[in-house]
Amino acid sequence: MSDSEQDKYSIDEMMNRLRTRSGGDSDEKPRLVVREDGTQVMKVRKRKRRSNQPHKEAEAKQRKRSLVLAAVVTVLVLAMGLGVLAWVFYLNSKGFRENLEAEVGAWTGAEVKTTQFRATPVSIGAGSLMLSWPETEPAARLTLNGLQGDVKLSSYFGTELRGEQIVARSGGELVLRAASKEASGAAGLPAGSCPFNFSYRAKRFSVRFGDGPQPAMVLSESEASYLVPDPARASGNLVLQGGKSRVMNWGTFVLEFASLQLSTEGVTVGNIELVPEGSPDAQIRLRGRQLPPILTRGGQSELRFELKEMPSMALLGTGLGRIVEARFETPEDEVNTGRLFFDVTDPSSLRIEAPIHVTISSTLTLHSLGFFNVLALETGNERFSQARFETEARAKLKKTLTETRLEQISLVSQSLIKVEGTLAEKQGGALEGVLEVGLPDSTVLGSASRAIPAVFNRRSGGHYWARVKVSGTSTKPIDDLGDQLKTALQSTSPASGGVNSLEDEFRDLTTPR
Repeated sequence: MSDSEQDKYSIDEMMNRLRTRSGGDSDEKPRLVVREDGTQVMKVRKRKRRSNQPHKEAEAKQRKRSLVLAAVVTVLVLAMGLGVLAWVFYLNSKGFRENLEAEVGAWTGAEVKTTQFRATPVSIGAGSLMLSWPETEPAARLTLNGLQGDVKLSSYFGTELRGEQIVARSGGELVLRAASKEASGAAGLPAGSCPFNFSYRAKRFSVRFGDGPQPAMVLSESEASYLVPDPARASGNLVLQGGKSRVMNWGTFVLEFASLQLSTEGVTVGNIELVPEGSPDAQIRLRGRQLPPILTRGGQSELRFELKEMPSMALLGTGLGRIVEARFETPEDEVNTGRLFFDVTDPSSLRIEAPIHVTISSTLTLHSLGFFNVLALETGNERFSQARFETEARAKLKKTLTETRLEQISLVSQSLIKVEGTLAEKQGGALEGVLEVGLPDSTVLGSASRAIPAVFNRRSGGHYWARVKVSGTSTKPIDDLGDQLKTALQSTSPASGGVNSLEDEFRDLTTPR
């Protein structure tokens, strides 16, 4: 439309246009327009729109960025998930298990077998692990059941697996034996750092020396833990707590605590604390500090031990311990202490030597020895039949698997009797011994029996002494004092009393010197 046409709008058309703009009909609705030449046309006015809207463009870009980021994250998560899944498959593959077994075998020198092996990036476990060593090693085999432990994720990318602890929840067993004589050197941990940096714990752990139905030594139902303080050093600490221990025919003991150090030089005992079964107040404490490591390939090894409140039947056995009734302990000093000697390749070599004395709260009584009743009858003093040695009671104990022997016996019952000498019980219960029995001067010289001074005819230290031989069995001991008195009675005249007459003895005692 030309400018001349716009100028020729009528007033009515102009008013109509104003009304339309102020809220009348929409600009998009067509309206009838009459041209100058009289023609009529429908005219539509279109609203002008802005082509540039910054806030809407920013919102659209943000939506695009969010969609792209979400897609990238989704792809990464899927990739990581697939990677972890593939890693888990690899950790549980036959190849990884065989590589792990090969590393364990290379470090321990054992043949390794695992069952139901399983692993994740943060844990490891197995139904069982068995290590078997050749005959040149003192360890025959080690079995651990129900293994489960945590692993540090980063350790998979290093030279060693690391974690807090691996636990054998279903127990385990260590079988020891006499190593082959062909082996040489000390048997201990392998040299070099351990490729598995964990602490280990096993519930219901057992140790057996010997693979037969009746092993020489058994420790059962204990809890074992093993810790490597410094992974760079081939050294670890083995701790055992609880359980019961049986050593050949020496009886059953409750294990309270045991600590051992394993190194390339062998095994060193820290402390071992045992309690005889049925005697909770008693204690045996073994120690190996400041002593050479145990010779695990053979040869005599030594441990020191202390005894506290040991009942005689637990210490001496049910045979000799029934005859000699008391509670014993060892002296509290490093020199006069108990010694345990053994050769790990020969269980029969086990023996102990210890000075022992009666505890301050106990007295010693000798049962079933007939000479006490004989003395009570001959002297008329019933105290002999119930003699208790409260003044002094000590001896030196020597014990092997075939014999229990008390040497250097020194028993004193004030103003009544002294007993010295040796008493032993052989395997099977046979008794043998020689006891020196001493009576005070007044008892011998005042005796109405001619036989007493004839038999007790050696005077020393204010006592007259007679030698008494003991034989028989621990259930039926026999001694020869009665026979000696009978023989003396038959061979002495009423006016004599052995070496000197009674009058001479009385004169010696009453004459001032």
